[in-house]
Amino acid sequence: MITLATVVRRKPDVMTAEFDGEIVLMDLSAGAYFGLNATSSDIWRHLAEPIRVETLCQTLAGEYQGDPAVIENDILALLQTLETRALLDIVP
Repeated sequence: MITLATVVRRKPDVMTAEFDGEIVLMDLSAGAYFGLNATSSDIWRHLAEPIRVETLCQTLAGEYQGDPAVIENDILALLQTLETRALLDIVP
């Protein structure tokens, strides 16, 4: 389970393509793809290097100037989905 204390990064072997500001992730080993909207694509860009989820939430709350609780919940849900689809690494 991903929490605010978890450190995450995107899996380096996931292929990506960008179309009109949105990213499509391609997992060649699984033969699957996953489309991200503009906001999720921005989150994906932040995952290039290991980052603590709490830091990611704070950064994006500042960038989007939204309700921090809503942003936190949305980020945690996205990260959980990415982990379930084997697109995310949890860094010890």
